[in-house]
Parts: sequence; C-alpha cells; structure tokens
Amino acid sequence: MNQVTLQPATVQAIQDFHAIWRQDPAAQYDLSLTLTISSQNISLWNLNCLPLTDITSQIYPPKPIDMEAFSDNILTEEPEVDQIPSSTSVEEDTETEVYQKVRDELTQTLTPQSQSHPNPFIGGTWKDQLTKILKRLVDKGHNIVKLKRKLEKDLSPLYLHLLSSVKNSSIQGLTWKNPLANQIIKDDASFIKSLRNNSNTKGLYETFMKPIRQMKPTLPLSVENVCREFVSNFSDSNYSGFSEKLIHDGTWKESENKILSVVNEIFKTMEDIWNNSALNFEVAGVLNEGTYQSTVIVPFIRAVLKNLPFRFLFISTSERESIASADRKGDSKVGRRPDIMFMVKHLDVLFEIMYVECSRLVCTSQKKVDDDIKLWRECNDGMYYTRKTLHPDKDQFGIVGIQIAEDILHLNVLIRDKTNVNRYYNIESAKIPVQKSDETIVIKFVETLLLLRNIIITNLSLLYNGPVCIAERQKEDSTTVNSE
Repeated sequence: MNQVTLQPATVQAIQDFHAIWRQDPAAQYDLSLTLTISSQNISLWNLNCLPLTDITSQIYPPKPIDMEAFSDNILTEEPEVDQIPSSTSVEEDTETEVYQKVRDELTQTLTPQSQSHPNPFIGGTWKDQLTKILKRLVDKGHNIVKLKRKLEKDLSPLYLHLLSSVKNSSIQGLTWKNPLANQIIKDDASFIKSLRNNSNTKGLYETFMKPIRQMKPTLPLSVENVCREFVSNFSDSNYSGFSEKLIHDGTWKESENKILSVVNEIFKTMEDIWNNSALNFEVAGVLNEGTYQSTVIVPFIRAVLKNLPFRFLFISTSERESIASADRKGDSKVGRRPDIMFMVKHLDVLFEIMYVECSRLVCTSQKKVDDDIKLWRECNDGMYYTRKTLHPDKDQFGIVGIQIAEDILHLNVLIRDKTNVNRYYNIESAKIPVQKSDETIVIKFVETLLLLRNIIITNLSLLYNGPVCIAERQKEDSTTVNSE
C-alpha cells in the first residue's frame, strides 16, 4: 500500500467528526457499527453482516439543505444558525466549489502527519458540538452568498464590478478578521484601490466614495484664517514662577481677579457636566470608574489647575506607573498605578506632587477603605522620592492626595515635620455636584478646588526653592512597608 498524507485541514475535520460520531446514538447502540467513506459513497456497516445502509443521499441531497429545519430535527433547542436561502445560481456555484474542495481533500494521496491540532468543538453535549460545527460551516460561506445576492440587486457598473470582485475572492482564505467575510467592503480593499489607480475606472471609484465625500463639507476660509492667526500670534508663555519663595501662611497666592477667572473655568466645566445625559439619575448609578473619571473628575482637575504660574507641569490620567513607587520597591519591580497624578519636571527629575484615587459613583465601603490606604501609601512614596533629590521646607511642603469616594471629594496632604515624622491630614471634604445642586454645595465644592490650587502653587514654589540633596548621608530610606 502506498504511503499517503492527509492535509492538516482534513486531519482536523476528521478529528472533529470522530469526536461527534462517538457520541452519536447510532454508534453507541451498536459498537460493531462502522462508518466507511470512499470517494463515491458513504455507508454504515456491521462487522458481521452486509452493508446496512448507503447514506450517501443523506449527506449529498439533491437540493440545498434547509439548515434551520435540519437543526430543528436534531436539537431540542434551535442552534443560532442562519437559514440558508433557497437555491440560486450564485449559491449553486458556491456549493459546487465547496463540494469539489472536499472531494479533492478526500481523494488526494495521503502521508502520516506528526503535527496535532486542538479540537475547537470540544465541550458541552454532542448537540452543542454539532451546533458549533454547523455555525462554523455556515457563517463565512453564507455571508459571502448573502453579499453576492445583495450586490446582484443593482446592475450599475459599480455593483457589477463589486460582484465580480467578490466572486473572484477566495473564500477559503477568509477568516473572521477579514471584512469581506463579515459582509463589509472596505475602501482599502485591493479591488477598490484598483478602481482609483485606473483612469478608465476612476469614475467608479468616485461613485463608491460618494457617501463619504458628502460627509466632508469644505472648510470655510474664515476658519482657515483664524487658524493661521492663532499659530502666528502664539507665543510660549514664559512662566518663571513667583519672584519670591511662597509659604503656607493662610493667604491666597493669587489676586482676587485671577481667582474669579479660575472659578469661571470651573463653572464652564460644571455646566458641561450638568448637561451630560450620561450623568442623569437613571444612568449615573451604573457608570464605571473610567467614565466617571473622564467625564467629571479629570475635567474639574484640569479646570482648577489651568494656567498655573509654572512650567513643565502635566496631569497623567492613564494609570501611569508611579516612578516613586517603583523606585521604593526596587529590583525592577512594577510600581503602583494611581488613577491620576500631577507631575512636574525640575532638575531633569519628574516629581509626583499629587495623587488621585477614584471610585465609581456607587461603590462599596471596602473600596473606600482600600483607596484610602492606597492613597496615603502613594503620598508616602512621593515624599520619599522627592527628598532623594530635594529637601523642601519641613512643616510646609506636602504631597497632595485626593480621594474620590462616590460623590465626595476628600482633599488630603502628607507633610514632613521637623522631627522627620510624616503626617497625613484631611484638609477638606466636599460633595461633588455631578448634577444640578443647590448653592451651598456648589460654594463648598468651589472652595475645596481653590484650596487645592492654592496648595499646589505654594508646594511648587517650595519645591523649586528646596536645597539639593548632595551628600549620600542626607538621603533617607522609605518608611513605606512593602505589601507583598
């Protein structure tokens, strides 16, 4: 007997079929029952008798199988398989092509295969496995058939080209990642690009692109002019900070007019938030943490910290790894990832001077406790990391920690006292006006945000005026206990 080789796809198909055949009642009822497959026939045999049944006609019926009716006869629950439409010339061509490929696979010269493949249909009952197989067989090819039917409805040159291109596409090479297998024609498909690059078919390309062209009106000349003016008139603000060193002495560090300007920025943000339908009473309770941060917390922080009189400041909102935490852990370990950080670059060092931990609008008591612990640990790391490079004034400079627990903002700060003991304080807590609120809530919230701005301005001045830590003996060890 000549040595034969099965193609991997055939081996996989046989493995999948065998797993289902072993669970078929016919096979379980009579262990001597044998199923034989040749290039012409498929039969059921008994080892001690003549052939019992030639089932070729069951496998290759004279007309297309109604998959939905077939599934109803086998499964107690209807599998999620689209019904195959009645026969058309397009479908018959497709089925003939598929049958020919199956026959070629079964009648080829075979050789043993050493590579094994996992069975994607294992799991559940035999009915579940059959449903998966039918679904896999139908989806891709059926989508192409339906796509061809849709394209056949229009006899214009563009649709004739699209239909011809789809017909000439290889179904076998398509996967779920291919738009065509999902009945989607992308503008970067090869048969669309060919229209654009050919002078004879460029008109067809313009017809195909017409819907998107209609979505792009011409930009008014006045808008172009103001953009040019903005670029030409822009000058990088020279923020040099305050001319004198600031300290925390119970005073506001900016003029009243400047403070009112900041309040107006807060009100603009508040107005947008109050008009946001995602924050109404019916939806607010199910908002996830990320949406709450991006639609409420971050906009308020940006508004209150806008146009600070210093340079090289930025807000990190993507759970960036804390440099201070990673430095404290050492050994290339991953640092903590605060929800939000406020950072400043000074002396080529990135200092983390504010951390924010945020919950959802509705959260558990344990989440509040966990975030509180995480926050003061982050602030402790921030103080340790700052004092590795600079020694800002004790009892003055602090690392800010903001905890958002549901709709309450807790403003905290960690400072180093004169005896080198770190102290953690809650400065203020205020209800966040996520929806339209009364004036007392708004006043308290605005006051808390202005306190945050005033503290940050003072801390930045203290940081910039802090003496550089040069001697190794001046450097301190972290007091944060590892949680691992």
